Parts: sequence; C-alpha cells; structure tokens
Amino acid sequence: MFPVVGHEPQISALSQLVANEKVPHALLFSGPPGVGKLTVARWLVAELLLHSLRPEQSLEGAKKLFASGSFPDFHLLATEEGKKDISVEQVRSLISALSLRPYSSRRTGAIIDEAHRMSIAAANSLLKTLEEPNPDTFLILISSSPQRIPETVLSRCQTIQFGPLRTENVMDALTSALQLSPEQAKSLEPLAIESQGSLALLGLEGEFNQKTGAPLDATQTISKLESRQKEAAQLAQRFSILWRDEPSDTAVLSLASELAAAPMGDPEWQALRTVIRTRLLSAPASEATLWADRLERVIESEKLIRERNLQPATALSKLFLHLSHPV
Repeated sequence: MFPVVGHEPQISALSQLVANEKVPHALLFSGPPGVGKLTVARWLVAELLLHSLRPEQSLEGAKKLFASGSFPDFHLLATEEGKKDISVEQVRSLISALSLRPYSSRRTGAIIDEAHRMSIAAANSLLKTLEEPNPDTFLILISSSPQRIPETVLSRCQTIQFGPLRTENVMDALTSALQLSPEQAKSLEPLAIESQGSLALLGLEGEFNQKTGAPLDATQTISKLESRQKEAAQLAQRFSILWRDEPSDTAVLSLASELAAAPMGDPEWQALRTVIRTRLLSAPASEATLWADRLERVIESEKLIRERNLQPATALSKLFLHLSHPV
C-alpha cells in the first residue's frame, strides 16, 4: 500500500524474511537522508501487521486505517515540532504502548525515525525492550548518523544499509507521491538529477506526513518544486557561458565576480553541479572524461570555499577559467 521505489536488494531480503517468519525484532535502517528508509520501514510494518490481522478484522478496512495513519498497532516516534532530541518521556510512552495487547493485529510494529536524535537517557530506556523483546513486537530504528547511537543499542539491532536512489527512482517517487502529470514530471526531471539520489536535497523536509507518507499539501509542494526548477534553469543559463566555444576570459571573470559578490549559495552550487552532471550523462564517450573532470573540480572548489573560507572572487575566477578552458 505504501509505494516503494528502488532498493531492490533490500526489499528482496526483507520480503524473504517476512515469508519465512524470520524478521528480527529490532532492525536499524541506515543510510543517507531522503533515500526512502522511512518509506521502506512503513512498507515492512504494513507487511507484518496486515498479514497478521485478527479473524474479525477486515483487510480493506485495515488498509484504510494504515493509509490514514490510524492503525492502532502501528506507532511512529520522531522529534516533536520545535525540539532537537527525542526525549526519554517519548520513548517511555512508546515502550508503554508496545507492552499493550495488539488490537487489530496479532503483532505490534513501531518505527523510531532519526533514532540518533534520542537523548542518552532515551536510548538507555530502550535497552530492556531490545534485550527482552516481546515475540510479537517489531521495532525499526532509522538513522542517517548511526555513529551517534550508543553501541549498546546498535549491537542489539540488525542493520540494513541503504544507498542513494537512482534518478529514475527519484522521479518515480515524486510522480507517485504528488500525482504528477506527464508534463509536470518532465519539467521536474532536472531536479531529480540535482537530488543526487536523495529527496532531502530537494528541500522536501516537512512536506509529507511521516506516518503515512502522504503529502501535506501536494499543490503547494509541486509549486515549490516548479519554482526551484525555474530558478535552477535561470542559473544554468547564466553558467552556459562557460561551455560556449572559446568564451572570452573577460566574460568568464565577470560572471565569477558577480556570483562572488552575491555570494554563491546552495542553489547556485547545485545548479552548477546539475548542469555538469546532465552534460556528463549525455556526453559521448570521447567527452565523458572532460565533463567528469569539470564535475570533480566544482565539488572540490565548493568544499574548499566552504571549509577554508577562501576569497570567493579569487576561488571562483580560478574555477571558472578552468571550466571554460579545461586542459
């Protein structure tokens, strides 16, 4: 019921565990933010709970409850609005809910999103549940920073590693979640390339219901994405001077000076990376090395400018001259 895209090896392995009734009672889904770990976790909880319904429960009715986020045996824990950490009180409340007899299913499932945000006290309060699990209770921790989770918790979870999505997976996810028309999907395709396999890099945090995955306001989200794509297209047009045949150094340095005065922020760097990636993907084999070198130079320069506080005008001038006259 929850659309899952990409991550075929992980889905296959989890499906096999479900089929063999061997799903561990504690799992850790680890990987970059925005690649679908929460979506896969919701799918897995649905698989476990909906296939263990009590005889008197309707499957169709249970699916509707899941879709609305109201299924009584599914719990999701995340940071509360305005807070940075998951508190010990939140975890204790979850533990209390997990101790109750399931209502609609014979099992209970819970997800702790961004588990690395648990306070030390919160993580410690979870230990007993992990050490002495109820055989009918399943817990999935999700984290993009597992190194911040205490080892005492990590050692009691089986880890499933996730990586970035493919570009077509990002498009599939956006199209499915936002019900995009073919025209809308086509216009937003450059953003999928820009995303580098992560919806988090599209600035979609807070745009979807964590428990259901449904958009809070699809029209507003689409509008934000279209505005972002329009801005990115305008920036790409400005950068196009770097790819012209024999661009003048004066024009190249003028562009560098303009962008240094702004200065270049996330949208500009992302637009520059995206236009080069797009060229790299479509370039003939004879030009692939050239575009790959350009992309590497951009990534290195952005990192140096951000981390070493270099003079933007000098650094961008040097970068743009190399991009326009690659050796």
